[in-house]
Amino acid sequence: MRVLFVSVNQSYESSMSMSQLARCAERAWPISLPKAQSCDRVVAVFHERPLASWEAHGAYLTDEVYSTTGGDRARVGVVLGDPVPLRPEYFTTPALRRGVAVIEF
Repeated sequence: MRVLFVSVNQSYESSMSMSQLARCAERAWPISLPKAQSCDRVVAVFHERPLASWEAHGAYLTDEVYSTTGGDRARVGVVLGDPVPLRPEYFTTPALRRGVAVIEF
């Protein structure tokens, strides 16, 4: 199973509902579309602590961009499905480069 970890450090507030947190987690990430599409789960992370996870039902290019040495690239949004329980292995949060990481479990 491939899991996309996303940082919500800049947008999360403790008073948020699950649906508000989902909106923070679903877009717009500096990752390639094929890599995002290969993920089965999305885990929202706040200061190295997983908060919630969802089924991933796909990914799409957004109108937002990020800069790389090769030029600007479109950021990617993910289509979230139902929330799923946080698995114990999610608590070993990987380093999030530019706020994202994909890990194979």
